[in-house]
Amino acid sequence: PVGHLLGRPHPPGESHADFPLVIGPAGRIHMKLADLITYLAAHRDRTGLLKPATWDVLHTPHFDGQYALGWNTWPDGSFTHDGSNLLWYAVAGFNPKAGWAAAAAANDGQPSVWSDVGQAAREARASVAG
Repeated sequence: PVGHLLGRPHPPGESHADFPLVIGPAGRIHMKLADLITYLAAHRDRTGLLKPATWDVLHTPHFDGQYALGWNTWPDGSFTHDGSNLLWYAVAGFNPKAGWAAAAAANDGQPSVWSDVGQAAREARASVAG
């Protein structure tokens, strides 16, 4: 699959196929959904990949809000993040207390698909949360 903008495909390597390098790494992360789930599961399970204190820093809001270094935090203990490079859109989340990690994406990053991808992410969450 390739990203699309206004119905036109933009294959990798094309000049408008991604954000400029200056936005990386945060705005230029690319991976398979299965790898994203592995990443989310590491956050959910707080694996030995990082020290416990580092997980605490990553998962704690720091600036008088609900944003924890890339994660929106929710009262139920969930963490979510979404993003787009205008060609792709993804929603990802996890909840250590409930034991789920879920994600959904589309190869179209326009706002018109955001609600559908969000709904797919909620359905994925429901299917793994029980």
